[in-house]
Amino acid sequence: TFTLYASGAADIVCPAGKEIELAVSGCTIKIPGQTGLKGITYTNKESHILGSANLTGIKYSHSGFVCGSGSSTTGTYTGESTVRGYEGSSTAGTPVKIWWE
Repeated sequence: TFTLYASGAADIVCPAGKEIELAVSGCTIKIPGQTGLKGITYTNKESHILGSANLTGIKYSHSGFVCGSGSSTTGTYTGESTVRGYEGSSTAGTPVKIWWE
């Protein structure tokens, strides 16, 4: 999972002793938990906040007959998340405007 911070930093969080593992076309990529990645920005929209990630410097290792074995710190992640506010305990509540300062 990702943990995002108001400072614009993000952490990749894995359970103790675990990593994110991807197997693609004969190559296995492993991404360990790591902290302090930079590149999160927040933008106020009409009634919600848009969080945009452009993370760089992600550590990973790779192995397999297609990609060989090794490791690097050149991994990247991009994506967006929308944060909305609701009065009450769930999305069934009344929508409320939220703002980032």
